Amino acid sequence: MIQPVFLVGARGCGKTTIGRALAETLGYSFADTDSHLLTSTGKSVAEIVSTEGWSGFRTRESLALKQVTAASTVVARLDASPEEAQRPTLTGKSVIDEIVDVLAAREELYRQTARHIIDATRSPDRVVESVIRVLQMSDVNSAI
Repeated sequence: MIQPVFLVGARGCGKTTIGRALAETLGYSFADTDSHLLTSTGKSVAEIVSTEGWSGFRTRESLALKQVTAASTVVARLDASPEEAQRPTLTGKSVIDEIVDVLAAREELYRQTARHIIDATRSPDRVVESVIRVLQMSDVNSAI
């Protein structure tokens, strides 16, 4: 059985780019929860946050994650990228100031959530190679 791979990190860190490349390399389907929300609700993340707040968005995001990973769900590859302006700022600050603040606040949470940490500052091909190496090591360790 194919196990799902979840990419977690701050916005703009490359989850969608790496996710698509990794899925193509492994022959997996790729699903982006932002795109799934847009398709299933007809609303962008910004619109959901505007009407339901961040807690409403997080609830919908959790449900979307369950939907795209459910064994009974056939997930088609989502080719369209989320719209550039889909996610509103969390703080109202400039994007650069917000990224610095949000990353500092979330770094420990990302580290606690991560099973493996990959340096995503390299080219997508190199990042995908690193992810595959980690997945192969995990398969070997779980078979022991």
